[in-house]
Parts: sequence; C-alpha cells; structure tokens
Amino acid sequence: GTAMFGEKYGETVRVVDVVSGEGKSASMELCGGTHVERTQEIRGLKIVSESGIASGIRRIEAVAGDRVMDYLGATDDIVKTLSSQLKTKREEIVPRITTLMGDLRASQAAVAKL
Repeated sequence: GTAMFGEKYGETVRVVDVVSGEGKSASMELCGGTHVERTQEIRGLKIVSESGIASGIRRIEAVAGDRVMDYLGATDDIVKTLSSQLKTKREEIVPRITTLMGDLRASQAAVAKL
C-alpha cells in the first residue's frame, strides 16, 4: 500500500507496538523499516533528531546498538572541546555561551554607533 507523503510500503506492513515498563502501549506505529524481531535486540537507543512533518505526525531519527556508544563518545568529545575552549565546566557551557553572545551583541551595537 501507499502511506502518507508517497512513502511506499511492501505488501506486508509491520505494526510496531512499543510497550512501557508498566505493560501499557506507549506508541503503536505502522512501519516498513524495522529490522529486529523484538525491541530487546536494539539494546541502547538514542534519539538524535525529532521533527514535525505534518499535523500530528512526527519523524524520529535515532541510533541504536553499538552506534549509540559511538554517538555518545563523539558528543562527549564535542563537550570536552567546548569546555576546554571556553575554560569552563561542562555544566556551565550553555550559560557561558549565552554570556558571550550577549557580549558580542553589545560590542556589535557599540561598533555600529561609531
């Protein structure tokens, strides 16, 4: 059959039912792209992006399995680099950037007046 936005599904469309720890259905979706028999095979899962593609419809992209550790390692490397370059603790990176952006705007406004 054909799903919304021209996405094509084969003759067999899989229904994926993600069940919460309490045994309740957390999400039930039509999916033509799952490649595991049960979610247990996925092991770790990290959502890397989420967006609205239409009213009431979300697209979620994630990494799973061994790629989760690769993704988290790369993210940690970025945070370490930012912390070092900003000469601040990890948890103070966002406030530090906010302060620097405010300083930059003030400097730009001062230059514009000159």
